[in-house]
Amino acid sequence: MHWLKEGDMNTKLFYMSAIAIGKVKKVTKLVSDSGYLVMRQEDLCDVAKNYFYMFFVANNGNHAPVLDLLKCAGCPGRQ
Repeated sequence: MHWLKEGDMNTKLFYMSAIAIGKVKKVTKLVSDSGYLVMRQEDLCDVAKNYFYMFFVANNGNHAPVLDLLKCAGCPGRQ
């Protein structure tokens, strides 16, 4: 209880560690096939899914099982 109320000398270290971890491995922008920079979550999902779709379709095989596994986390109403 004391630590929650008063904090301690390492509070800043733990806060900065949490912030740094949150920024790691987060895709914030991509360039679409048409050359546009996209930063909205919905657009990021579209660009990523389009990339993998074109990547797998180029082989003219049945890649639906793999493409069906691609889901867009954070895009409302989308997979």
